[in-house]
Amino acid sequence: MAIQQIKDRHYTQALEGYTGEIMAVGINYDRDDANKHHGCVIERVVK
Repeated sequence: MAIQQIKDRHYTQALEGYTGEIMAVGINYDRDDANKHHGCVIERVVK
């Protein structure tokens, strides 16, 4: 879900002039979970 939000809101547009590699990192967690389980997804952004 976090990675999709990065894509939907076009957050990487702020880096248009950047010539290096861009990685999107999304961390999801369930605040209602007493154990605070979380997940992490890392994706390379293709320009």
